[in-house]
Amino acid sequence: SDEVWDAFWRSTNEAPVVDTWSDVIEAEKWYREGKIVHLYLQMEDGTVNHIRLKEGGYVGYTITQDSFWVKIPLDVFDQVFEKVQE
Repeated sequence: SDEVWDAFWRSTNEAPVVDTWSDVIEAEKWYREGKIVHLYLQMEDGTVNHIRLKEGGYVGYTITQDSFWVKIPLDVFDQVFEKVQE
């Protein structure tokens, strides 16, 4: 629903970036643990954004060569995560 998407994007924009790379070995382990689903969103200008959703409330996106993760509240995250898996 529009309400769920609005809450999801608002939470994503307000969430702080999670430091997942301070320890590279732990970061690789963290990335492999848990399920990740991928969203490909086509914008009105034709560009496509790749968004990753990782169990636990994590939303990942890539800007240039760098990947960033934010953590959003599970009540918002789970609604989108579950729907994407259908």
